Amino acid sequence: MNKLKHYLLLLGGFLGFCIVSATGILLGHGMDQIILDASLGCLFGGMAFRWIAILLIDSLVIQRRAALTQAQASDKSIQPAVASAATAIIKGAQS
Repeated sequence: MNKLKHYLLLLGGFLGFCIVSATGILLGHGMDQIILDASLGCLFGGMAFRWIAILLIDSLVIQRRAALTQAQASDKSIQPAVASAATAIIKGAQS
């Protein structure tokens, strides 16, 4: 899971750098201003992607845990009924 967060951090930083540098070139800024702006775009793009990744991954983990808890609770409520039915079948087969 940490590898995914690191990958998204790098992807966000790369996209932020590319978008801001392309914008600076199209606006005709000097190269020093483009590099400065692009480095800030890299920083903020990486932070934004990591923040979104943390939100998405944590929400998926919480949702998965809730589903597992619900499945385990339903299994526990079914087990006594299955056990009593199995006991009845076994007793019926023995008589």
